[in-house]
Amino acid sequence: MPALTPYTVQRFRGGFALVWYEGEKRHRRSLASKDRVSAEAEARRLWEMADDTPWTVGRIVEGYIAELAKNDPPSLQRRKDAWKAMRAYWGNVDPELIDRDMCMDYRDERPVADSTARYELLMLSTALTWAHGKKHIERRPELWLPARDAYRIRYLERDEFEKFFEAIRSPHARLYVLLGLYTMARPSAILELEWSQVDFDRRQIDLNPPGRR
Repeated sequence: MPALTPYTVQRFRGGFALVWYEGEKRHRRSLASKDRVSAEAEARRLWEMADDTPWTVGRIVEGYIAELAKNDPPSLQRRKDAWKAMRAYWGNVDPELIDRDMCMDYRDERPVADSTARYELLMLSTALTWAHGKKHIERRPELWLPARDAYRIRYLERDEFEKFFEAIRSPHARLYVLLGLYTMARPSAILELEWSQVDFDRRQIDLNPPGRR
């Protein structure tokens, strides 16, 4: 079974059951709860109580991501991708051993910009806070973070933008630039835009997808 879905809650004899696999063998345990929400909570408690493996950084981050996945936030895929890159270094680490030197060594080993390493370590810090709140660890270690990238934003003058826009030949790329210019939306919001979010009568675009708060 995938690491982020070690078990499932399924319908069973008019109620619910906790179902998991050990290799190819399927196991099932009936739950007392009769509604889906209570069954999920009961299964989660039973699973955590039954799993006596140590709360390594790997188990913490994967548990944190699994918790996030229930609400499917826009940042979920980026966090999953970040963890893929981080797992080799952090997966088996005891959170009690995390200190400044370990974080700095991680930064030295990652061939990425400071901003990327900072994002990854911030995600780790958030996951540790989650684990501490769930009482999976007794102490939340303080993490060292790389400094924020120093950069300067320079805006295009009108004539510079006109030259830039004139050089764009593809119709869909020109439309993308105009939507960005006139809505100031995030790139992902524009790329994920659907026709149902465009109201031609009112000349309005709803950049928030249906169902997202």
